Amino acid sequence: MPPEDRIARAALALASERGLDAVTFGLVAAEAGVSKGAVQHHFPARADLLRASAGLLLRHVDARVHRAFVAARDPQERLVALLAAALPRTPDELDLAFAATSLLVVTRHDAAVRTQYAAGLARARAAVAAEVSDLVPAVDVEAVASAVLGVAGSLREEVMLGVIGPRVARRRLVALVGALVARG
Repeated sequence: MPPEDRIARAALALASERGLDAVTFGLVAAEAGVSKGAVQHHFPARADLLRASAGLLLRHVDARVHRAFVAARDPQERLVALLAAALPRTPDELDLAFAATSLLVVTRHDAAVRTQYAAGLARARAAVAAEVSDLVPAVDVEAVASAVLGVAGSLREEVMLGVIGPRVARRRLVALVGALVARG
């Protein structure tokens, strides 16, 4: 793993475990096992580090979505897979989900991170909309895509809070997609 990614990953770990206030050069250096100077060499400003961390996180999400998508056999299964890719299933994925939530705050003041997050959301909405249009042709595809992404986000939060487990959340997504298909 390149040093920039290792440092960005350390920042994500700190954001997940202790919040954004813990993402300091010193703490990130300690977490990454490098010197504070090495962190500052790769990321002259904290904003640069947060942008790189958001980029790393979004690349991870894109890869996870892609793996889920290519493994699915039909549009209904692909839609479930796309939505379920948002659900944290392992401790690492749970950490990344909390880090993503922490970094969402950064989007309020940092246009670059906001653009990264908005582009990721647009990619997700487009992929979901494409599957919805195959499954339920006579609906407002964009509205349905936004709605089912909202449900997936809510289920993600329930998993993060420990209210439900990832298997229950996935079953609910399967039921939602099944209801959409039955309606169509």
